[in-house]
Amino acid sequence: MITNFIAILTLCIFKMKGPLPFDVYIERFPGKFTKLYHKGDECDQEQLINFEAKSVQVMFIREDDKVVYATHLAAILDDAIDYPGKLTDTDVVEIVARGLEITFEQVLEQDDEVGENLRWAQSQVRASLSLITKDLSGAMEIYRTLQQDFDLAKHSYMVMLFSLILAREVGYENEKKLLQIGLGALFHDLGQTRIDEELFRRTKLTPKEWDAVKDHPELGIKILDHCKGVTTEIRQIVLHTHEQINGRGYPNRLANSQIYPPAKIVAIADTFVSLISKTHYRQLSYTPIEALEIMRVDEGHFDLGFLESFSKVFFKKTTAA
Repeated sequence: MITNFIAILTLCIFKMKGPLPFDVYIERFPGKFTKLYHKGDECDQEQLINFEAKSVQVMFIREDDKVVYATHLAAILDDAIDYPGKLTDTDVVEIVARGLEITFEQVLEQDDEVGENLRWAQSQVRASLSLITKDLSGAMEIYRTLQQDFDLAKHSYMVMLFSLILAREVGYENEKKLLQIGLGALFHDLGQTRIDEELFRRTKLTPKEWDAVKDHPELGIKILDHCKGVTTEIRQIVLHTHEQINGRGYPNRLANSQIYPPAKIVAIADTFVSLISKTHYRQLSYTPIEALEIMRVDEGHFDLGFLESFSKVFFKKTTAA
């Protein structure tokens, strides 16, 4: 029987107190794993420090233990939020990034752990709120950290970050409301996983292919229907993010007041992140200011009030610099 392994952060082993909930391995040679700790062992901190001194930043666990690992990551993030300063911002970013793919995988599997998956996602949103500031320094540092591996999970995370920045800029301060916006943004493109990924790599699509792409908001809703605790607000964001103020969006061609306001926020963040990032279909990326100018001339697509508020955040940063 073949055992599959996943990489985990040595940092997370440092943060574990008491008996380990899984076996821990190191990779002595490519593809050759040696068990370092047995489940139930307690970590040898001096040994871990020696490994860290040798630039060993990851260890490994069996793939079967990833749910237990994700639960541990969420607990570390919750602790970091409750006790600021226990982790550096860089450490928080690394932990969130490690947890993203597991969260997405488990939600897509639609298994019995969906309620726990939502809790993981909430921890990621709360941790992100603790990192970002209105001068964007936290968000841009996270973007620089993640941009080398920009898959759907990472894209969705960046959309969540910039959605939270804009939401706070336009007056959303209630943490519960911000949490709903963050979760809606995190899951806004979940339905893409139910569509041939090749379609998202092309610059031109046939009408039939474009119709398939436009189904992804509703497909995302069907995935989330299996998740306990997903609110109506989160569903509205997922369903409305690709609508446009002029009524030319999808899937339901809603116009202005028919669109859920937080979805208008996520729509701006989604396009912005796409423009400042290299993609499969576009190797050119724009600066934040260039991206905002492109969005401004796309008349009828975005809520102008929200777009201007988003622009002011970036221009304030430019002026301060």
